[in-house]
Amino acid sequence: MSGHVDKRGGGGAQLVRHARVLGDSAAPVLDRLRANAQLTRAAAALERELVASARLEGATWQQIADALGMSRQSAQQRFGRRGIAG
Repeated sequence: MSGHVDKRGGGGAQLVRHARVLGDSAAPVLDRLRANAQLTRAAAALERELVASARLEGATWQQIADALGMSRQSAQQRFGRRGIAG
């Protein structure tokens, strides 16, 4: 993984904080919802980065699709048109 830091609340310490808030059933529901949104954005960014790395390392769309549990066509449509190699 690169040293990418999400400017919208990423970074290891903040992600850990968001995970703690999300898992705290005593936390206000809107705080938990915000934490969930931050974690969802971070996970999506990481997924895009990993797919790009896999493509650069020579992985096929079928191999990526298998790893993600989706069809080759779905993987290519989801990630291929966002400027990811191949």
